[in-house]
Amino acid sequence: MATAASAGEETSGKKNRRRRRGHWLLFPEFQKVYAYTGPEEVAICKGEAICSAEKAIPGFPTSAADLFRKG
Repeated sequence: MATAASAGEETSGKKNRRRRRGHWLLFPEFQKVYAYTGPEEVAICKGEAICSAEKAIPGFPTSAADLFRKG
């Protein structure tokens, strides 16, 4: 699941639930993606860095830039 959020919008309870189940958190204003793949695993992607959802969706690598590209 991917969710767009504002910086400061997250509460610790929400963060803990996301980390347990795996989640992508999108921050459009910063053009960043936080990809939670486990309780203690997070990848922070920005620009052309590849974000992988391999554990949840095999074969779905994409860059942060592609996720935020308009047009």
